[in-house]
Amino acid sequence: DVPLKYQRILEGVPESYRTAVAQAGLPPESADRMLNSFLWSMGQQVQHPFEYYEGDDADTMTAVKVVDAYRTKYWRVKQLWYDQEAAAIRAVRVNGRHDNAAGQEYWLLQGRFLYCTLPSGRRLAYPDPEIQLRSTPGGAEKPSLTYMGVSPLAHKWVRQHAYGGLLVENITQAVSRDIMGEAMLRCERSGFPVVLTVHDEVVSEADPALDLQLFEKMVAECP
Repeated sequence: DVPLKYQRILEGVPESYRTAVAQAGLPPESADRMLNSFLWSMGQQVQHPFEYYEGDDADTMTAVKVVDAYRTKYWRVKQLWYDQEAAAIRAVRVNGRHDNAAGQEYWLLQGRFLYCTLPSGRRLAYPDPEIQLRSTPGGAEKPSLTYMGVSPLAHKWVRQHAYGGLLVENITQAVSRDIMGEAMLRCERSGFPVVLTVHDEVVSEADPALDLQLFEKMVAECP
């Protein structure tokens, strides 16, 4: 049986979230945002249960059910993982450029680097890429992208396996930085000197007489 806390996730927005939202006087859609945040934090722990999760068989099956629920709810994210990984592998195999299915980024093997070109034109680089066979949890083998990098555990330059979720995480963080960096430049040009950033927030010390709504517009404007 699935524990109650996981049942609530599988069934939809936990009642506790809706109660908290109602008591705080927030709009109902806030509950969904809170759930998304909770699922994200849980996904960090159980996204790869067979690789990183240690526990008995019942715990493992619970983790699998939670992961399946997440991937069903956010099926486009799951598809994006597959599309980016396939595009990266194809670029290495054909020794050239390959677009992903969405067409917003493209992968290019150039010299000893595999590059992912972002919508901004900036590129992510993966040194010495190779395609190797890797065993799946089910026992089958599938082509896997590998590259050289510093291991976060061993702190050594070693060959590392990439997967769709990792590639999309790299792209998402990089695109987010591009968007935020452009917003910072707009703020500076509009008279709002940027003193620091906190995660996805821009902090400015400016003349109180300046229009706050203008600052908000500069930050929120799409590139």
